[in-house]
Amino acid sequence: GASTKTRDYMDSVVVDGVARSFMVHLPTGYNGTRSLPVVMAFHGLGMNSTMMFGLTGFTGLADRKNFIVVFPNSAAGRFQDGLAQGQDDVAFVRAMLDKLQRGLSIDSKRIYACGISNGGYFTQLLALAMPNRIAACGVVASTLTAGAQAGATGGRAVPIVFFEGVDDPLLPWGDGRNKELGKLGEALGISALGTIDSPLTKMGGLSTVPETI
Repeated sequence: GASTKTRDYMDSVVVDGVARSFMVHLPTGYNGTRSLPVVMAFHGLGMNSTMMFGLTGFTGLADRKNFIVVFPNSAAGRFQDGLAQGQDDVAFVRAMLDKLQRGLSIDSKRIYACGISNGGYFTQLLALAMPNRIAACGVVASTLTAGAQAGATGGRAVPIVFFEGVDDPLLPWGDGRNKELGKLGEALGISALGTIDSPLTKMGGLSTVPETI
């Protein structure tokens, strides 16, 4: 049978001359004879695949429900979010999926994306950029950016579920409430905004939660 090494492993692809890594979890029921769904889980700002692996608890769920989980690593702690220029993470995901599909039995009609915060912004950007490859999305603590919208290719509508909190200081609700950004705001370099709900967020290309939905 498959060795334990194959259950959780790191792999990589080279995109634009840069090696990009990702962690793969194969469910205990994986044996290569059935095509299984894939869930890609994109980490938040300053996180990595190992942290996301621990944060989500997806591996136990994957073993019970028989799906493959992939935890991609961003290039420098930040996925492409439609706000800042950076590496081409859509190209990274394309190359990663191509490699996974060459080496594993994957149901290409059941490839899902989810992410938290920065990974949630990227999940939306990804779904808009390659809607025919993503079956559905889950987004936690993120709204839609103008940059992600600009990359929309048309194509099919992608089902999406949002999990947003009214007290999250990094989510603009357009409700005028002053939510303290604190150390998180300092880390992101946005504490100068005072509150994420200010009109500056609109200029910065960030939609409010109601607009996003």
